[in-house]
Amino acid sequence: MTLAVLTTALVLFFCQDSASKPKPHDCPMHDAHAQMKERGEHAMGFSQTATTHHFVLKPDGGVIQVEANDPKDTDSRDNIRMHLGHIAHAFQNGDFDIPMFVHDTLVSLIL
Repeated sequence: MTLAVLTTALVLFFCQDSASKPKPHDCPMHDAHAQMKERGEHAMGFSQTATTHHFVLKPDGGVIQVEANDPKDTDSRDNIRMHLGHIAHAFQNGDFDIPMFVHDTLVSLIL
């Protein structure tokens, strides 16, 4: 888990459109987030709006949980599973190109 990923997730959460949150056009980084969402959909192979990422910090690192917003959305579920298997393998081999592509920056691997 990285601080950059967690910070981005929190900013995206608070910039989402809902009655209790600021509107996207009120978010000073809305355009950057929209571009990151597009890159994420391309790199991960599933909709970033039909799914939710949860970032949990733990003493030994962290957990990233991704789930389909609709339990009946088996396409998103299957694509999430495929992506997480792929990314786990890439990370084990020291390949962090996908997060760098999605975030358009070097993502810090140390808190």
